[in-house]
Amino acid sequence: LADTMGEMELWYAAAGICFVGGSLVAKGGHTPWEPARHGCALLHGPRVENFEDAYAALGAAGAAQEVTEATFGATLRALDSPAQEAMAAAAADLRKTGGGEALLAALLSLIDGK
Repeated sequence: LADTMGEMELWYAAAGICFVGGSLVAKGGHTPWEPARHGCALLHGPRVENFEDAYAALGAAGAAQEVTEATFGATLRALDSPAQEAMAAAAADLRKTGGGEALLAALLSLIDGK
């Protein structure tokens, strides 16, 4: 469990599997692109309103999997090294083919005020 400013990249790079927080409760989830960039298999809860399109794309690509409090442990145990690597590769492929472009466009629109 980690939540330190400025050090998350180190944790993501070492983890292999990442549960993206804020997604089991009404917080809307955090961005999946940062852990995806570092080769993590992504697990998340059902509350991902803040990044709904990103999670939908990652889920469809096999790069992310939704869990609940009841299924978290079993899902985590089932993610052996080949499964983790397959999810990480799917996330990398999606990033290369434009999975992060919607986020970038949204950020640029904030800067441009459009």
